[in-house]
Amino acid sequence: MSDKRPLMMDIAPAEARDFAWIAEQEAKRFSGIDVIPEALLREWHSRNPTGFFLITDEDGRRAGYITILPVRAETLRLFLGGSIVERQIRADAMYSADERELIRDLYVESIVINLSGRARAAALLALAVNFVSMIELICDIDKLNHVYAIAATTPGVNLLRRLGFSVVQKEVERKDGHVLFSVEGKTLMDRIAGIYKNRMSDD
Repeated sequence: MSDKRPLMMDIAPAEARDFAWIAEQEAKRFSGIDVIPEALLREWHSRNPTGFFLITDEDGRRAGYITILPVRAETLRLFLGGSIVERQIRADAMYSADERELIRDLYVESIVINLSGRARAAALLALAVNFVSMIELICDIDKLNHVYAIAATTPGVNLLRRLGFSVVQKEVERKDGHVLFSVEGKTLMDRIAGIYKNRMSDD
């Protein structure tokens, strides 16, 4: 008889000790210019640690991670225009934690979930439950205009579409060769709330 107990996942701020593991996952999942080296991850984190999160299972084992960057407007324009890639975003091109009131747009650099089946669904539910509080750590959610993301894998594309993201730039127009997605902040919040509500109804 299969175990139907709800699977519990937790999302919490990533710590310095987690970045070697995160970099290892980057190297396993991505390739070429899509791989963010550990040194750059630590550089970003030192500038503003508020957008780095770790997904853990009910036994405390690492199961994934989420990286959200508050990129300054000038550099964000270059990235959105497709002329630079992720690893060209330096720490000084990000808002610091003390500048949260200035942030209007966010870039989701990574959502990686190393799970499948019920465990993956539980991790996505944990993301939905915690997403607003995660964003509130980074910026004033009422001032958030847009959230941007690219997806380097098919599961990533599917997840972004489920969250309400739409294509704003084709891969042939970008140096990184990936489709750029965008969603309005309010639309994203509403979509995540809907996913959470539907999942609770199913349970």
